This record gives sequence, structure tokens and C-alpha cells, in this order.
Amino acid sequence: PLVSYRARLQTTAASWYLAMNAELQQELEDLPPDEPRSPLQPHSGLILRWRRQGRSYRWICRMMREKLGIAIGYGPLYRFVKRRSKPRKLKQEPEEVPIAPAQPRSQGAPAPQNSTATNDPYAQPISLHTTKRRLVLTQGGKGGTGKTTLLTALVDWYDERQFPYTLIDLDTEASKSRGSLIHYFPGKATKVDINQPEGLDRLLNVLEDGPPVVVADMGAGAGQVAYRWFDDMYEGARELGVSFTAIGLVTPDPATVDSVIKWADALQTRTDYLIVKNSVNNPSHFDAWEGAELAERFRQTLQPEVIEMEYHMPSVEFPARNHGITMGRVAARRHDVAELNQFTHVIRAQAYRRHMYAEFDRVKDLLLP
Repeated sequence: PLVSYRARLQTTAASWYLAMNAELQQELEDLPPDEPRSPLQPHSGLILRWRRQGRSYRWICRMMREKLGIAIGYGPLYRFVKRRSKPRKLKQEPEEVPIAPAQPRSQGAPAPQNSTATNDPYAQPISLHTTKRRLVLTQGGKGGTGKTTLLTALVDWYDERQFPYTLIDLDTEASKSRGSLIHYFPGKATKVDINQPEGLDRLLNVLEDGPPVVVADMGAGAGQVAYRWFDDMYEGARELGVSFTAIGLVTPDPATVDSVIKWADALQTRTDYLIVKNSVNNPSHFDAWEGAELAERFRQTLQPEVIEMEYHMPSVEFPARNHGITMGRVAARRHDVAELNQFTHVIRAQAYRRHMYAEFDRVKDLLLP
């Protein structure tokens, strides 16, 4: 009670009361200092200096944990820094405020809201969310889960819906001459080496200059590079109106679930998640995904969308991959591979296409800006 009473007195014009009651004043002065509202508060100067030096939030979290014994997540740390980094509005003298000339308006048009034009960039910040963009990327975890196969169906879906996009192939496996985006879409997909210092920066550069959606296929083992890039670039990308969708594929192999959980642990709430249950066997059982405790915690906390990719018959899948033919092209017979023109292959490809298009339509908010 004394603490709250002192706070009220400090915010009112009641200093005369303390002067008249020396005993109460002494009691208030003897109270211990208030505990900081955040364990980060005593170290705010150090944290802000690290950010000015370009340190990532991941690095700061690790330093706080290892050196100071303070366990903090990326989200609370990000909000702590943002609250203390907001520039104050500059005061403007009335005579320095330029008055915008009145614009003629048509009869019956609603009158504009009262506003004051100013050259102060803090008083009237420019909105950076006028243009929405989305970066859709596969999680580069365990290889052989069907990431590229899924993206070929997604590209067919974009083409069918006539939505513009850019394809980026980030798979750096030297031995993968077949089955990559470059193999399926020569001349349309661009190869980028993520191990170069500015490799992943190409994704944002393309979004700024080109279509509002970039589809990127991460190769196996690309996690650490992607995590560091997210730590460095996420804030600026979000301020430019970029949203992220991380696509993780799970199979009956428990290792694929572990890979999805590892990516989610690194990216947290900075991206939307789309999980694809890929039936690599017939039938396929997803006990690791449906029963594991960590997987359940992931579903409850980050609430991913979940779709299914049906089993592909090897008699259709293998020749299509060898020749770089998507299921959409097989279904429409837009190719010159004789063995893929068999009637049963075309019917199966059309069934795959219908199923995947329906699944993509259901989660289109994660695939469009």
C-alpha cells in the first residue's frame, strides 16, 4: 500500500502534504527501490549498444543467457528494444507548418479529414505497408522429403491462377542435376548460392523489383544459413511489407518431424507455417507427426496450416522427374515424352492436380501477399 501511495503522491501536486507529515515522508524514503519491470531494464544501455553495432537478436539472447544468466526469447527482446528505440516527435513551431493548398473535389464527395501537412518525418511517418509481398520457402532440412515435387505443383497452381511469381533455386547439392527447380523450369528459375555472403539477400531484391511473390527451394542442410539471415534481415523485411511462409514436409520418417521442429524453434513467430504430409508410401502413417509431444506443442503454439500430398505412383513419378515434367504438364499432355502419355498416367496426373489445387486453394492466404 505504501508503494502505491508514494506513486500517487509523486504524480500529483501534494508535496505540501509530505512537508507537513515528516514521519510519513521518512517511511517512504526508507522503502526499498522498486524492482525493474523487466529483467532487461538494468542492461538496456548494453542491449541498445549491441543493436547499434549490428548484433542479431539471436546473438544478444545467447549473450544474455551465457554471460548474465537471463533467459529471454526473441519476441520479448524485440519488443523491449523497439519500445526504447522509437524516435520522439519533433516539436514544430506553428509558423513553420506549411499549409497544403485546398484540392478541388467533385460534388457529393466526402470532405477530407482535418490534417496538418508537415515536413517532419517523425510526426507524419510514411507508411511502408502499402505494397504487400510474400516470400514462400521450403525448410531446408532433411533431403528426399519431396520439397521440390511440392513446389512444382505449387508453380502449376500459380500458373493456373495467373498469379505472377519469381522462382529461386537455392539447392546447392552439386549431384542434383535432376529434380531441382532449374531442371523443371529452365529459363524461369534462377540459381542462387546461399553460401555466398549476400546469397539470400537476392530474395528481397527480387521482391522489391519484381512480382510480389518469391518461391524459393532450400536445399538439405541450409538451416544454419537461413537462421542467421532471418536474424539479420527479418525486421527490415517486415517494415517493407514482406510476409514469410515456411513450408515443411513430413513423412513417416521421424527425422522429418525433428527437422520441422528445429526450424520452428529458430524462426518462432516470424513466419507462417505450412506443413505438408507427404505420403511417400501407400499407405503412409504419420505417427511421429501426430503423436510426438514436441509436434503437438508446435501445432498448439504456432498453429500451422496442414495439407496433404498424395502418394505418387513410381511409374508416373520417376519418368516425370527424369525428364523435368511437372504433374500439371503430364495432366495436360504438354510434353513429348511418350511413356507419360499413357492414358492411365494422364488420369492419375489429373487426379494429383485436382487434389493439390484444392489443397492450395484452402491455404491460399499463406501463398499470396
